[in-house]
Amino acid sequence: KFFNYTLGDIIFYFRDLTHENLSQVSELGLLKPDIDSFHVKNRLGYGMCYTHNDTSEFSCNAPSVSFSIDLEHSKRGHIGAITVNLKNTNIQIEGGAEVQFDLHWLPFLTISDMLARPQCLSTPATDLSLYGFNASMGALDLELDVELISQGGTTKSYTYKTDDPLKLASIISILLSEGALLLQEKWDHYLSVRMDDATHSCTTPVNPNRAHA
Repeated sequence: KFFNYTLGDIIFYFRDLTHENLSQVSELGLLKPDIDSFHVKNRLGYGMCYTHNDTSEFSCNAPSVSFSIDLEHSKRGHIGAITVNLKNTNIQIEGGAEVQFDLHWLPFLTISDMLARPQCLSTPATDLSLYGFNASMGALDLELDVELISQGGTTKSYTYKTDDPLKLASIISILLSEGALLLQEKWDHYLSVRMDDATHSCTTPVNPNRAHA
């Protein structure tokens, strides 16, 4: 058991985590120039694999994760179990940053500021912002095996398998994309706050041309 979660009277025990083909990083681009010399972009491509003729048959050994969940009731004890099998392909994550530093301002940095307040490293910056955060998934195959035990001791079994891995992945991709944009907004706000803090708390004078002042 590697994790547990309590919801009301039921405890979910996660166990037997297994994985296969998790080392399929097909693309890794870090700080690659984008738009101009002030914009850099990061991109990760993982599990790049395509289905045969838009069917659910994968053309390679897709990354997969499996685990089980034991359901325990605080009074009734064991009430069931869930087995989850996930197979996904074509995961793409990307995000960029606009970074503008005035190198002529570097001599103004003081060691005491940099050691006491890391945000003071941003004082030579004229702009530091994020853009283009996105995430998507090409295909997702989900299998669920569920066993539930009633109060009378009867066990009922249920099975679910994805009919269309491409369609399910398109739904997940919408959620991933929205989550990526939300993350971009949160991090962008955090950077803005840190830069504003540097304006008021650092003895090093900030660049007068900075966007955050």
